[in-house]
Amino acid sequence: RLESRLGQPVVVENKAGASTMLGAEVVARAPADGHTLLMATTTTLARRWTTRVWIIGAICAGMFIWGLIDSMIVYPARGLEAAEFMEYQYLRAVEKAGKMAEASVADPAAELTRLEDRKTQNILAGEIEPAKLAWLEALKNAAGLSAKNTTIDNPRQQIATLEQKWGGASAKPPSPLESYDLPVQYLITLVGFLFLVGRLVTALPIIMRKRYTWDPATHTLTLPTGQTLVPADIVEYDKRKWDKFIVVLGIRDGHPTLSGQKLKIDTYVVNELEPWILEMERLGPTNTAATAAA
Repeated sequence: RLESRLGQPVVVENKAGASTMLGAEVVARAPADGHTLLMATTTTLARRWTTRVWIIGAICAGMFIWGLIDSMIVYPARGLEAAEFMEYQYLRAVEKAGKMAEASVADPAAELTRLEDRKTQNILAGEIEPAKLAWLEALKNAAGLSAKNTTIDNPRQQIATLEQKWGGASAKPPSPLESYDLPVQYLITLVGFLFLVGRLVTALPIIMRKRYTWDPATHTLTLPTGQTLVPADIVEYDKRKWDKFIVVLGIRDGHPTLSGQKLKIDTYVVNELEPWILEMERLGPTNTAATAAA
């Protein structure tokens, strides 16, 4: 029938499989010269939509993974290394004062609070308290403020070990973490996770739901809900948002399930729906009446 109507030879190539997605892929890659047509009776997900979903999903996943690695590995490691340098400075001050036996801190949280109060009052004593405060603050910002990290069984051996790493002239101490560094990374992780989950929640129902189907013989469009429409059922095609792939169909009064309703159709998500709607519009009662009058 196409050959007789077009006056040109037509070669039919069946590409069955994957709910017409294989055929749609072939047509999408064909030259845009108007010589390759797709005839399908079931909608397939549009590449423009799946590409956008993958890109946004990849960005959200990347944000989540980036924040997770930074908050769980990179920043804590950097913060603990900075705290190690601060510990070295503290032990040097303790050694200089001849108080190596008092180097350990049994309750670091309470000691940090005491030193912060003394700093507020501007009464930190000597070299030991400022150095201890810097060490404990560095541990806190790296989420490592615990008695395990502040108990020093052998201060002289510990300072000798730290001397090998930090005592040389070429040693470059890392920047300590600020109090907001880890919370910001936690926030990035949370935001990335929520956006990723949100994207999955919106995309999966579209991917998993039933497709639109089209019967070219009767010009019947079956919706994913199982309801059917023929051209005579549609009294209005609101295409004010057609540039955004949105059309609103006004359903006639008396339709068995959609009587008088406005049905919003998004043609962006699937490939074949747009030409089917245009075909229904061409065959609709308004156009049929106009043709008969002419």
